[in-house]
Amino acid sequence: MILHIPHSGTEIGNIPVKDSDILRGTDWYVDQLFSHQDADVLVQPYSRFICDCERLPDEVEPLYNSGYGITYKKDFDGNPFNEYDEMLSKSIYTEHHKVLNSMTRKQLCYIPVVYIVDCHSFSNEQLESDVDFCIGFNDDFTDFDMLQEIVDYLKKCGYKIGINEPYSNAIVPSDYINNPEVKSIMIEINKRLYLKEGTNIKSDNFNIVEKDINNILTIISKQEEKYDDFQRLLN
Repeated sequence: MILHIPHSGTEIGNIPVKDSDILRGTDWYVDQLFSHQDADVLVQPYSRFICDCERLPDEVEPLYNSGYGITYKKDFDGNPFNEYDEMLSKSIYTEHHKVLNSMTRKQLCYIPVVYIVDCHSFSNEQLESDVDFCIGFNDDFTDFDMLQEIVDYLKKCGYKIGINEPYSNAIVPSDYINNPEVKSIMIEINKRLYLKEGTNIKSDNFNIVEKDINNILTIISKQEEKYDDFQRLLN
């Protein structure tokens, strides 16, 4: 399992990014909330306002013409963002995806199927929603028994679940698109569950949410083990 965390970084170098955009746009503490003993982790240290490694290449990214490609040309309010370093962002992007492909390749040396868990948070300032956990996946997703187990667990904990709502899809390493050995699922958590309202300060609920996320990551890890057991039977 690989935990892909592209939006928790806050490094901005010499680019003047507004504090309000950093506050709204950062997936605060997602690199702490998403942690598991059976996972490798890829955390992008740069802010999404320097390089958004979740985006598709500019020529195919749906939001590119709106100013939100790999390099942001607008802030979160839609105002022009004129000071950016496109060469830097492209360099960060290339290296990030090189590492993601390498991590995937390495894990496939030991297990037959690797899960990429796309880890994010969101807030009502970005998109108003009463969903607590959003689970997203691509059109080729097939592990619905695992998905049901995740949903059942989260509902038992009292959370409201959105399936591909308010966000959808999940990142796939560029070298493994349409490869059945690499599967992806996105997990987004509403910031209100673990932050004090309108801030980046942890709430008293942080440790509870961290435990619940760890438990759903265990469900995904066990799914990888099932594929491994099945492969051994075939051999």
